[in-house]
Amino acid sequence: MHPQTKADPAGAKAQKTVLITGASSGFGKGFVGELLGRGWNVVAALRDAEKRRPLFSDEQARFGKRLQLVELDVTSTSDRQKLKSWIEKNLGGKLDGLINNAGFGVTGALEDLSEEQIRHQMEVNFFGVALLTKDLLPYLRATRGRVIQISSVAGFSSFPLNALYCASKHAVEGLTETIQYELAPHGVQVCLVEPGGFSTPFKVSRVLGEHSTDPRSPYFKFTEQFETVLKNPPRFAFGDPHVVVHAVGKLADRRRMPLRIRCGIDSKLVFLVRSLFPGALGTRLIAWGFQKIMDRVK
Repeated sequence: MHPQTKADPAGAKAQKTVLITGASSGFGKGFVGELLGRGWNVVAALRDAEKRRPLFSDEQARFGKRLQLVELDVTSTSDRQKLKSWIEKNLGGKLDGLINNAGFGVTGALEDLSEEQIRHQMEVNFFGVALLTKDLLPYLRATRGRVIQISSVAGFSSFPLNALYCASKHAVEGLTETIQYELAPHGVQVCLVEPGGFSTPFKVSRVLGEHSTDPRSPYFKFTEQFETVLKNPPRFAFGDPHVVVHAVGKLADRRRMPLRIRCGIDSKLVFLVRSLFPGALGTRLIAWGFQKIMDRVK
C-alpha cells in the first residue's frame, strides 16, 4: 500500500504527471506504485510496453487511467521523438517530473570488454539519460518541474571490475551537477539518488565482459571470485529496495529537493570514507575493504 500524504492528497495532485523510465522491474516498477499512491499520474516508459502490460494489472485495476504505458528505448532517437509527440498530444506539452531510472551494468575488467559492450553501456546509462532529459526539458520548464536521476554509489566512487558502469554513473553526476545551474533560473529542480546495493533484478541482468569467463584472461580468477561474492554477498549488501522507492517518493513530494541523497549503508559508508580521507588514502581504504570482501571466498 502507498498511503496518500496529508499535505498532498491524491485528488489535489491528480493533474501532476511524472514519467519513469525503466519501469518494468526493480526500482522502476516500485516507483510506479509509489508515485501513484502519492497521487501522481504516472507515465511508465519501457521497452515492449504492450507485451509487458500484464506486469501492471494490479496498478491499472486500482488507479485506472492515472497510469499510462508508453514504448521507449532510451537509446532510440525515433522512440524519443515519438514520446515527445505523445506528450504534446496527451499531456498538452506539460510534464511535472522525470525519473531517469533505465540502466544496466557491464561487469568485467576493461581489457575483457568488447568495444560493443563499452559503447552500449554508455549509450544506455549516459547518452540515453542526457538525450531524453534534453528532449523533455521544454515540457518540464513549462511546469517548473523536477528531474530525479537514479545514479549509484558508483557515481562518486569506483570499484574494481566495474570501470564502464562507474564511468557511466560518474558522467550522469557531472551532467546533473551542471544542468542544475542552467535550470535553476527556470524553476526546474534536479536531484541525484545514489543507492548502494539492493535486492533488485539489476544484479541478475548484469552483462559479463565478452572475455571475462575465458580462463586465458589475466583477470579470470579475480572475476570468478567477484561473481562468487555476488552469489553469497555479505549480510549488509543488497538491502530492501523499498528504501530507495520510498526515498524517491518523498523527493517527488518535497517543496525543495537537495542535489544529492544517498541510500543504503554501503553508499553512506563509502561517502563517509571519501569525505574523511580524500585522495589516495581514501582509494586505498576502499581497495582494502573490497579485498576483505573478496578474501571471504578464497
